Amino acid sequence: MHSYQYNLGLKFAAVAEQHADRIALRYPTGHTFTYRQLLMRARQFARLLLSRGMTAGDVLCIFHNQSFDAFAAMLGAMSVGVIYANVDLSSPDARVLRMLQQVEPRLILAAQPNLTRAGSLAQQVGCRLECFEDPLLQTEVMAYPSDALIETPAITGQHPAYLMFTSGSAGYPKASIATHDNVLNFSNWVRERFLIGPDDVFTNLNPLAYDNAVFDFFGSLFNGAAMIPFSREIQTQPRELVDAINELGCTIWFSVPSLLIYLLRLRALRPGDLRGLGTVAFGGETFPKAPLRQLARHLGAGIQLINVYGMCETTSIAAAYTLKQRDLVDEKPLPLGHLGENFQGYVVDEVRQQVPEGGIGELCISGPGLGLGYYRDPDRTDRAFIRNPWRLNYRETLYRTGDLVRQDPETGYYVFLGRKDNQIQHEGHRIELEEIEAALGALEGISECCVVYHRDPNGQGRIAAYVNAKDFDDQVMLTALRCRLPSYMLPHQIISLSPLPKNVDGKVDRHQLSAMTL
Repeated sequence: MHSYQYNLGLKFAAVAEQHADRIALRYPTGHTFTYRQLLMRARQFARLLLSRGMTAGDVLCIFHNQSFDAFAAMLGAMSVGVIYANVDLSSPDARVLRMLQQVEPRLILAAQPNLTRAGSLAQQVGCRLECFEDPLLQTEVMAYPSDALIETPAITGQHPAYLMFTSGSAGYPKASIATHDNVLNFSNWVRERFLIGPDDVFTNLNPLAYDNAVFDFFGSLFNGAAMIPFSREIQTQPRELVDAINELGCTIWFSVPSLLIYLLRLRALRPGDLRGLGTVAFGGETFPKAPLRQLARHLGAGIQLINVYGMCETTSIAAAYTLKQRDLVDEKPLPLGHLGENFQGYVVDEVRQQVPEGGIGELCISGPGLGLGYYRDPDRTDRAFIRNPWRLNYRETLYRTGDLVRQDPETGYYVFLGRKDNQIQHEGHRIELEEIEAALGALEGISECCVVYHRDPNGQGRIAAYVNAKDFDDQVMLTALRCRLPSYMLPHQIISLSPLPKNVDGKVDRHQLSAMTL
């Protein structure tokens, strides 16, 4: 065993050998797999990839079904330098095809239920397709040796580990590149920040094709903890999901706030539910204060609530903030907290000059969590990943997040104020729509909300607020908002919509709301 684990293949082998007989994957069905079993299977899948002519730097696309073999294929790919990319088949075919054309995989692995669709897509990109459940493939994989691979030590920390597709402003997805170094740094940070030990049990509620799942997979399996993959089907059965989390002893929850709000709205939580959790982390969207207070009351004081912030380009999470009691009392937006110890942040204006202390600007981030940019997309890489202008004597990269923040001079916490592209000018004022959402979300009875800016054929702008509210009364809401917002920020119209539309990763679909006619 290598004492210096400088790539993910060596790191997982070391973790798996240390925790060989402990459970790595536990399924709600009762099936379990140990670290020893997962390591052996990963090495067998690595040899399968090599037998298909794949070498370091080639791309493997996985139409992920959260199966044991799919997770083993991810690990096996990294151990020989093959770059994996999980693909979400809930996206339309045209979008998936664009993803495949962009990364040009050498091989696609898919599960039986997706085989017909995957076959059509693979044929269009001229790529080999194989099925996890194919008896011939299973026989071949199991026949390969499961000892260490001679190829693994040759993979450096700067080698790409995976690609993560993320929405692009150009109208098609871009593939963000994370390196072995990025993920090693991230898994170590997760262990220290969340105090992860071998007795922890992670929920895997996040789709594997999205960046929240990086926390689930690498935070657990690279720190000796267990992970429980929950299918989308069980997540549509809230009582069944809660029962499973109770029974399986989950200790770490991470999801978008919408899933927690969904459980609250359907009254799926009974006294005593989820009390085995030590941490409930959430991120990816704003958590309105009213349902957040409701969740905190149910969980009690023994469970820490953590608001996390990050994106694909920073290896999933760049900052985390543990909620305090005052956060449940006041109406201020939750802070993002401090950046992770191995990140540095800069708040800059439109000409990339640092703003005065406490000023508002775009957050730019540097550090070893930054990925390599976007795969086969140098133009968008150059726009988002820039040279740090405050490092004149050597080259350092900054990532432009596009997020507007201010850093509290007293606490050092970053506070999210909105996106650069969600800022509007209305009646001579520059307005951040998220500020209106924060005011709405603080009202009792509102479980989720979204504010968009509509323009009529005459170019007249109108602020519209869409709310999912228990007892909807727009006049009562406007009266309450007048106590919180200046008149030019008040919505012209508040519309009841239950539930608010969601995109494929479970967040409120702002674009769909913007397309609605008032």
